[in-house]
Amino acid sequence: MNAPERINLEPRVVRGMSNADYHAHPALSKSQLADFMVCPANYFGLHLAPDRPARQETSGQRAGTLLHTLVLEPDTFAERYAIGPDVSRATKEWKTFAAALPADVTALKPDEYDEGLKQADSLRRHADIADLLSSGEAETSIFWTAPITGLPCRCRPDWLHETPDGWIVLDLKTGPADPRTFGLQVARMSYDVQDAFYSEGIQLATGKPVIAFLFGVVETAPPFLSMCGLINDQVRESGKRKTRKALDAFARCKANNEWPGYEGVQLLTLPTYALDYQD
Repeated sequence: MNAPERINLEPRVVRGMSNADYHAHPALSKSQLADFMVCPANYFGLHLAPDRPARQETSGQRAGTLLHTLVLEPDTFAERYAIGPDVSRATKEWKTFAAALPADVTALKPDEYDEGLKQADSLRRHADIADLLSSGEAETSIFWTAPITGLPCRCRPDWLHETPDGWIVLDLKTGPADPRTFGLQVARMSYDVQDAFYSEGIQLATGKPVIAFLFGVVETAPPFLSMCGLINDQVRESGKRKTRKALDAFARCKANNEWPGYEGVQLLTLPTYALDYQD
């Protein structure tokens, strides 16, 4: 096996980098690593294949970006968004309105804007989230070279709050505010890997550790309940192990330019509750 190509990316913090420039950077992101963790062929098909489809923003992604703007950078709303007529996106009136906007301005329906405001208000009224938002930085771009594998990596924390002992990361999510249910989302969406991946990069770039990784969660339907969730030490350690294994596997696939899918015959199992036991 060939040794992974090592590209030294000096650990650094970049402020004021545009969203477009950040996402165009070739360094590995957590979302790309998550695509790889599904299976290597999934990553190849989404990010490397010559015939890969252009990625389209979903309604959920559009709502998430709006929430980030309203909570973290409300002063930039007017330059990023325009509220359109209260008609279907499929109508000629809407298409004419959207087509007339600059490329970097997103068209919003009035109900999307109203829901975003209610979600943002719910998060801001949560005392612990409000305390974190009282000081810090939004959307800071961080770059580093992963130890051992030499992979160039990047992350963009939603909010960095500095304390004398280190950083607190606040990441905004839409989802169930019930802690038990959101815990399942943490596992399904690999948010523990996000914690480990971001924490390593932030410490390498700043010299200070991430002492807590918090989620500001808000629901997408009335009454727009919110919750501030903390990943515990056991989950954080598990996330570190998962991240190290994923980075090692990614480096091997990259070195060999081999991105396997689900090879051979896969054994299928069911969770215990779905099994029918003989009397």
